[in-house]
Amino acid sequence: MQRTRPTFLQTLIRSEPVRVAQLAAGFVLLLAAPVLATVPQPIPIGIIVFGFGLALILKNSLWARRKYVRWQHRYPRAGRITDMGMRRRRKVPAPAAVNQVAANSDDLPPQQRDVVSAATRD
Repeated sequence: MQRTRPTFLQTLIRSEPVRVAQLAAGFVLLLAAPVLATVPQPIPIGIIVFGFGLALILKNSLWARRKYVRWQHRYPRAGRITDMGMRRRRKVPAPAAVNQVAANSDDLPPQQRDVVSAATRD
């Protein structure tokens, strides 16, 4: 498989100064969230701003990710709720990839063969 070069924007986003700026923006959003929550509004803007700040911090700080994982293990119910809010949708395999796997299903054990045949019945 041929690899493509990262675009200028991808390179810029991964650079150290931009990462530090995103981390700082995450802390600013975390600090601004309680202030915004006290202002009466029709939507809970404080919770949304807090979520964006937390996502920026977790994306750019290894220390924060470790603390977050420990917190999730200590409070699993709350951890599932926050994961549900920050999780991306799963990618569905392309139909060509499923057909290619089905063509090679003779090499698979019986349990996996059943899963492949169930996926290709559609």
